[in-house]
Amino acid sequence: MMHKRPITAFLVLLALAGTASGFDLPWQKPPPAPAAGIRPVVSILVGDTQAAGHSVPGVIVARIEVALGFQTLGRVTARNVDIGDVVRRGDVTATLNPDDLQGDVRAAQAAVEAAQVELRTAEATAQ
Repeated sequence: MMHKRPITAFLVLLALAGTASGFDLPWQKPPPAPAAGIRPVVSILVGDTQAAGHSVPGVIVARIEVALGFQTLGRVTARNVDIGDVVRRGDVTATLNPDDLQGDVRAAQAAVEAAQVELRTAEATAQ
């Protein structure tokens, strides 16, 4: 009977060591599983978005783009027609900034005057 006591002590120590290391013993209950019916809920407050006054960065791009070509360069100062307006031949659809064009006109007038002076000089030399 003396042999039974060391074997029992050994088995008890072995069971305690197994429990400490993560082994499940048959009489231990597993930890309770979370209830299947409980789920986290996210709530959102719905309100008037215009009253909040949010501003966000962005780029506005035309839905329809039309490639146009012009005979002169310049900055548009006025657009005289709107989308859907009927345009006929001769209608003014846009007005350009005249400053750029007036500079070109002055340069052309100076070139004309220089050519006239050159013409007079050539005529005087020819006589």
